[in-house]
Amino acid sequence: MADKLFIADERILQLMEYAISTDIVDTQKEFLNEIGFGANNLGKLRNGERHFTPDNILKAATMTGANLNWIFGLEKNMLRDGKKHTAIDLLKSAVIQLESELQGKNQR
Repeated sequence: MADKLFIADERILQLMEYAISTDIVDTQKEFLNEIGFGANNLGKLRNGERHFTPDNILKAATMTGANLNWIFGLEKNMLRDGKKHTAIDLLKSAVIQLESELQGKNQR
């Protein structure tokens, strides 16, 4: 794995876990297919050799209700305010963000 992924790549991977945990999609492969990113490129992405394209990012945000400013590290709220989310959705989002932060600290 690359020392540090580009923030948008890292956040799309978090969105993938969120989409699976909230039943938007069933699998990583389904998520990646929905956003137009070949599942066979996932290893290259994690090694820093590939990146999600602007089109992949827009599709992921549209599918999940994600905040594009969050994806690029400009805001702390993962989900757009205009979309109604249950308390469970917000809790799942918080857990995914926390897990990602802890993993980042453990890799240092």
